[in-house]
Amino acid sequence: MLQENENRLRALVGDETLARQILDLIHEDEAARHAELIRKQSEGLKRARDSGVRLGRPPRPRSPASSRACTICI
Repeated sequence: MLQENENRLRALVGDETLARQILDLIHEDEAARHAELIRKQSEGLKRARDSGVRLGRPPRPRSPASSRACTICI
């Protein structure tokens, strides 16, 4: 949560202890949602790999010129 929003919540509630408890609940919820998102993402990636999907940038094709030795001698 943004610091600005935390300050606004503290001002609205008035009681610092209650505001801290509310903010802790909000932070726990955000952490749980983030963990769930990461879990779903890793499951999807695993499922894709298991089905043979190649992930990432495709390999660059090698040009014939780059595979030959340098022909210019000084």
